[in-house]
Amino acid sequence: MKLYLLRHGETDWNKEWKLQGFSDIPLNEKGIAQAREAAKRYADLPFDVVISSPLQRALNTARIVAEPHGLSVESDSRLREICLGDLEGKRIVDSDCNPLLKEARKNFFEHPELYIPTGNGESFEDLDKRCREFLDDLKKRYDDKCCILISGHGALCKGIVRAAKSLPVEDFWKSGLQDNCGLVELDV
Repeated sequence: MKLYLLRHGETDWNKEWKLQGFSDIPLNEKGIAQAREAAKRYADLPFDVVISSPLQRALNTARIVAEPHGLSVESDSRLREICLGDLEGKRIVDSDCNPLLKEARKNFFEHPELYIPTGNGESFEDLDKRCREFLDDLKKRYDDKCCILISGHGALCKGIVRAAKSLPVEDFWKSGLQDNCGLVELDV
């Protein structure tokens, strides 16, 4: 089975370097334009199914990219971004003023094996569990020759790769953050 992992288009919070997590932030004009360009760029890929996070930034990106294929978009709550608890809505650059926020941000991005979620946030292990359950369900529901577009989020896409390849949490961000409307191919 081939998965195409698509990160949503830009939001105002991306532009402002704010952490989004479960917050349901819409695409901005640039994000809509990115999704339209992605729809053209990926029009020849053989998508059979499109599944998206229910968060509007990913769902609207998926709808735009799925349109040339004539496919409807299925929503799955397991594809939401990692919940960042008290970090959501905080600007990454402002974390230097708050020692607790600074440590959480640093561990999240640089030492994920040390990251402890704040507030009601999720751990990387929580995300891994969601991603593994999702992948197991895909294997049960779809033929191994199926090509599936998954529209999600930065950490979510990394989590799916980690779950599929059984990577250690230390390597979570090793290949960097996927660009908005960037696509990663993954065989599972």
